[in-house]
Amino acid sequence: MPLPEPEAGLVVRYEYVWASQAGRAANADAANADKDHPACILAAWRDTEDGAIAVIYLPISHTPPVPPDIGIELTPAAKKAAGLDVRPQWVLVSQANKDDWGFDLRQIPGRPGIFHYGYLPPAMFETIKAAFLSAYRARRVKLIGKST
Repeated sequence: MPLPEPEAGLVVRYEYVWASQAGRAANADAANADKDHPACILAAWRDTEDGAIAVIYLPISHTPPVPPDIGIELTPAAKKAAGLDVRPQWVLVSQANKDDWGFDLRQIPGRPGIFHYGYLPPAMFETIKAAFLSAYRARRVKLIGKST
């Protein structure tokens, strides 16, 4: 099955590298994720130099954020729409991975050939995007560049 189009609000399974992992590696490319996570696509665009699609991923975790991390808790309706489980989950907006589309995507367990869960509802996505932009303007976002 082909990969879905990378769109803002799409939730995929991704080998997310946390800022703490990248900090321990000699460079971000050498860092490895401890496990795959759902991640929300914040933005995607075509790189004019090499034609690859660059993507900004925000991690989704069952673990509540611990300061200085900032997270937005997903509502039950948002989790259902995005295809996530019902346990409490947060989208972290104080760190992100920038990667080429398709790199480090993982299949959903038990769903061969499927790499995405679903979409966050537009209102929830706008809340997340606004929180990210606020954190970014305040210089509180750790952006980990992977393949790009």
